[in-house]
Amino acid sequence: MAQSAVDGNSEKFATHVNCEFCDTKKEVKWKCLDCGKIICNECKDKIHKKIRRGKYHEIVEIKEDKQVNFPETDFVNTKCQYHSEQLYSHFCKTCENLVCLRCIVRCHKGHELIEINEMYHTEINRLKKGQSILQNDITKAVTKMHEEKQKQISENSIYCNLKEEIDTQEKALINAVKEYANICRSKLDTSHKEISISIGENIDALSRNIKQFEGKYNELEDCLYTADIADFFHNVCGIDRQMYVGKEKTKSTFDVLANFIPGDISLSHFGKLESNENWFDYPTVDLNINKEYQTELCRVGYLFPCTDSLWIADNKYQILQKVKPEGDKLNILFQFNFPIYGIALTASNNLLLATGKSRLQQICCITGKLTDSIYEVQQFSPSAIHVTSEDKVIIGGKRKKTGRKALLVMNANGQEETVYELDQENRPLFTYPRKITDTRNGNIHVIDYKPSGFKGSVVTLGKEGNIINKYKGDPNISVMSGFKPVDIVTTPKDNVVLADVDTHTIHFLSNYGHLLTYFHTNDIGILYPYSLDFNLSGQHNIGCGRLPCSETKEAMIYKVTISGC
Repeated sequence: MAQSAVDGNSEKFATHVNCEFCDTKKEVKWKCLDCGKIICNECKDKIHKKIRRGKYHEIVEIKEDKQVNFPETDFVNTKCQYHSEQLYSHFCKTCENLVCLRCIVRCHKGHELIEINEMYHTEINRLKKGQSILQNDITKAVTKMHEEKQKQISENSIYCNLKEEIDTQEKALINAVKEYANICRSKLDTSHKEISISIGENIDALSRNIKQFEGKYNELEDCLYTADIADFFHNVCGIDRQMYVGKEKTKSTFDVLANFIPGDISLSHFGKLESNENWFDYPTVDLNINKEYQTELCRVGYLFPCTDSLWIADNKYQILQKVKPEGDKLNILFQFNFPIYGIALTASNNLLLATGKSRLQQICCITGKLTDSIYEVQQFSPSAIHVTSEDKVIIGGKRKKTGRKALLVMNANGQEETVYELDQENRPLFTYPRKITDTRNGNIHVIDYKPSGFKGSVVTLGKEGNIINKYKGDPNISVMSGFKPVDIVTTPKDNVVLADVDTHTIHFLSNYGHLLTYFHTNDIGILYPYSLDFNLSGQHNIGCGRLPCSETKEAMIYKVTISGC
C-alpha cells in the first residue's frame, strides 16, 4: 500500500505543471521531500519557509527528485481497542468512532456506519480543502504585510525629502525665521510619528494573523501526515469543523504627510505644511483576462491598436503584421518583412517606422501602403520612436558621427526642435534608448539599456531635459532576475506602466517616474509580458514573449481589463 502511494505521487509529480502553493503556471523548480509539495521559486522563499518546521525540510531541484516516503495507512489490520480479537471494520458517524463487528452488534445498531476507507478519504479531502483556504489566507496576509512595509519605506523617504526642503529653505532666510521653521518641523514630526504608528499597527496585526493561520495550518498538517489510523480519527474528530480563522482588520486609511510649499524669502512667507490628502492613497491594481489569442510570432515585441484591429511586430525576426481578432483567432490582414528599429502610432492611426533608411517610413492603417515620411534621420540611427499627444515625434538612437546616444524631438512638420544628449555636467544621458513615452506634465520616460547583461532602467527627463529620476526596478521583485524593462506606455490616468519581462511583472510609475505599485502577471497566467497597449477604451492588450529556450512561433496576446492606476 505504501508503494502505491509513492507511485501515485510520482505520477502526479511527472505531470504537474502548477506550483502547489500559489496554484499558478509558474515554473516549478523545487520539491520538498518532507511534505511532498512541488513549488516555484517565489513560494519556496516566501511561503514554504513560514510553515512550521519548513525551514528544516529537505528541498531539492526537480531534476534531483528522490523517492518520497508517505505515511502508511492501514485500513484493514488495525485492532479494536475494546475487542482485541477483532479488527476495525467501519466508522460510526453517529458516535464519531472506529468500530469492529462486535462494537456494531453491542452498541451501534441503527447508527450511521461507513467503511473506513471511504470515511478516511472524505476527511482527507476536507482537511486538504481547509488547508488550501488557510494557505490562501497566509499568502494574502504576507502580500498585505509587504504592501504595508512598502508604505513605510515610501513614507520615510518622503519624510526625509520634506525635511531637506525645509532645512534648505531655512538656511536661505535670516535667523528670525528659525522659530517658524521649528514649528513646521515639529508639525511634520508629529504627523510622521502618527503615520508610522498606524503602519506599525497594521504590520503587527498582519503578523498575528499569519501566526494564527500557520497554527491552524500546522494543526491540519499534523493530522494529514499521521501514520496511525486510530490516532488520525481520534485527532480529526477533535478538529473544529470550521476551517476559517478570525482575522484582525487593518486600517485602510489614516492621516497623510503634508507637502512643504516654499514661500518667498521673507519671514511671513517662509512656507507652510499643506495637506495632501491624495499622496498616501496607496494604489492597488487588478488585472483580469477577458480574451486570449495565439499569434504566429515568436514574440510580440510591439503592439498598437488600430480601430478594430492590431498592429503587432517581432523585431528580432523582422515581421510586422496587421491582425484582426475574429472569435478566438487572429486573421492576418497585412504582413511586411523588413528590419524594425522602432515603431510608433500617429494620431491618424498610421504606423511610423524606423527601418534603417535615411527617412522614417509610414504605413497607412486603411490601405496598408508603405511610404516615406517627412521625418529625415540621415545623421542618426534610430532605436526607438514615440509620438506625443501634441503630435511631436521623439526619436531615440545614436548619432552616426559621435556615437553618442540621444533623443531628437521633431515637430509635426518634420523639423528638429530639441536634442537631449548630455546632462548639466556634460555627461551622456543615455546608454541605449529602447522605448519612449511621455506624460501630460511634460516629462519624457525612456527605457535605457546597458550593453552588458541586457538589464535596464527607466530614465525620466523633466521639461528642461534634466534627469529627475532613474528607476532601476524594485529590489523585492528583481533581486534574482535583475530588471529588464521591454516596453513602456502611459495610462489614461497619466501614470507610466512598463513590462518587466523576466520577472513577469507590470510596474506602475507616477508621471515623475516613482514606483506606485506593481502586478505579477504570472499570477493570472500571463508569462513574459513584452508589449503593452493601455488605451482610453478600458480594454487593454498585453503581448508576450516566450521561454528563452523555446523556438515556437505561438506568442500570446491577452485582452485585459485593469482597475486602479
